[in-house]
Amino acid sequence: MTVSIRSSTRQDLPAIVQLLAESLEEDPIYLDILPARPGRRRALEHFYVAYLRALGAQRGIVDLALDAEGGLVGVAVWERSPVGNDSAFLPQLANTHLFLRALGLRGMLPAKRVQEVLEAHRPVDPHWYLPVVAVRPGARRNGVATALLRHRLDELDAQGLAAYLESGTVDDRRFFERRGFIPGAVILGLPASRPVGMFRAPGRRGAR
Repeated sequence: MTVSIRSSTRQDLPAIVQLLAESLEEDPIYLDILPARPGRRRALEHFYVAYLRALGAQRGIVDLALDAEGGLVGVAVWERSPVGNDSAFLPQLANTHLFLRALGLRGMLPAKRVQEVLEAHRPVDPHWYLPVVAVRPGARRNGVATALLRHRLDELDAQGLAAYLESGTVDDRRFFERRGFIPGAVILGLPASRPVGMFRAPGRRGAR
């Protein structure tokens, strides 16, 4: 599949959160944040609205993959981590009402715990963190995720910047290894998933 890559705008938000919720509904890591329940996909949409608004243009980049007709088929979210492995607490606090809408009061503390466990394993040196790369189910295995990653990783290589992510499945780890990411230790302490942190030094291209 031939795709074009561009950065998102505010007008893209509804389509982005719809694709993310559809594509990641069964992702092991997101099941830790929002356990399976009726209306889970809608709750995931609310969660991504809250997360993306907290991320903001100053801290994050959202790359979109579009098919030949201009339809959205893939999304990659990148979060800038200048120094240390902590999240943007104040932007998250400002969007608490949106997170509450998604998680409910009972879900806020478990979700915060998941966040803390994942952040404790992230690099402390400057890097770009990839929390989400998603492809619409009907467009998978057509090179969409590869095109999204290549676009941003080429930029990071040119700037001499590292990248990091957590991978929740064996297939995902193999995919990212072919793009230059090196698997680290299994991350323990989450309710259900056992993701692996993966680090990519600048210029480590892997298979193209």
